[in-house]
Amino acid sequence: MEIHRTKILGFSLLLGGLMLCGIGLWLLLSHAQYQAVARIEVEPDANNSGTNISYDPYFIQTEFEVLQSQVVLGKVFEALNLNVEWGKKYDGGNTLKTSEAIVLLKRRMNLRPVRNTRLIEISVTSDDPEEAAHLANAIAQSYQDYRLSARRQLIGKGIEALQGQYQIDEGKIQVAQTNLDLLREKLKIPSNALPPPEMPPSSQDFPQRYNNMTMDLDKVVKIRETQLAYLKTLNRGRLRDVLPTVSGDRILPDLLDKLGAAERQYAGLTNNYSLTNANVILARAQMDGLNKQVDDRMDFIMADLESQLKADRAKLEVAKDQPYWDEKRRLEQMLDFHKLLAAKIEAEKLTMEIPQTMVAIVDPAVPPQTPIGSDRVTGALSLVIGLLPTVGGFLLLRSSRRQST
Repeated sequence: MEIHRTKILGFSLLLGGLMLCGIGLWLLLSHAQYQAVARIEVEPDANNSGTNISYDPYFIQTEFEVLQSQVVLGKVFEALNLNVEWGKKYDGGNTLKTSEAIVLLKRRMNLRPVRNTRLIEISVTSDDPEEAAHLANAIAQSYQDYRLSARRQLIGKGIEALQGQYQIDEGKIQVAQTNLDLLREKLKIPSNALPPPEMPPSSQDFPQRYNNMTMDLDKVVKIRETQLAYLKTLNRGRLRDVLPTVSGDRILPDLLDKLGAAERQYAGLTNNYSLTNANVILARAQMDGLNKQVDDRMDFIMADLESQLKADRAKLEVAKDQPYWDEKRRLEQMLDFHKLLAAKIEAEKLTMEIPQTMVAIVDPAVPPQTPIGSDRVTGALSLVIGLLPTVGGFLLLRSSRRQST
């Protein structure tokens, strides 16, 4: 029974010691590992106005995937010729496929966001501190180049769309200019004519409103022309009878009423008194004064009717010319927009030449001075400590064997 316990203890010490020795040898023989860290600051893509798009909760995670994509890492291998270099190091001199090399690099790299910032840490581990730093910086640079290229492509597509719209608008402007020239010739409008001071606002239903307005004004002008021509054919006496009804004037009827009363008074006085009588002379003077007022008022009304006719004719001319001015205004609006579009295209071209950087390399990686992956002191201690139980276990097993024999 005692011999059995000794064997178990001996085996346990031997196995434990061998494990410690194995760990110690692995730590002593393995290459030291170095980790280099590069920091970059990332911003979401800006829109066409130059401002950042709205908050995206998946932005950092999306960029992590981009950083580990073949689009970014493939450029790293091209820049550092890692397919050949790592082929010599890990595949007996055979050139590694890019997909295989990317798998190896992904195992060595680590991405970590810096809390409450837009910073991302790119960590790369290697047994060569120079290689670790080169890889971290190359990944940061490749990612920056990718974002810059993507931004240029986005701006380029925007410029193509704007230029396409610019060409379409140019064709529309040429057609509008041709139509405007034809309309000006049709309406006999001088090329240096100024627009009327008051122009009715244009709208979608303007053509119908324009036709109705022109027809109404034309009717009014014809009625006024006929009316005025008829009034001019009348003598003063007949005009006194017709004008109050036609003009709608309130003063003339009142003057005519007063004149009628004065004439009746004058007739009554002349029946009883001679023409030299003072009352007769006064009545005659009142009657003559009212006659003059009536004539003056009639002249005023006739002049006012002439003025109204002239104004209506002017309105009719404006209404007839309105399609031209409306088309000219629309063409001017098209030209203004065309100029703005041209300025926008030039601004986008300038932005494409000097695009806004969405990625800034804040802290480039430097070759680390101390390893992180291998501890030779710990390896030596593990080896020494492991030798003790190994020797002890071996001696116990040897002793138990002698006792059993």
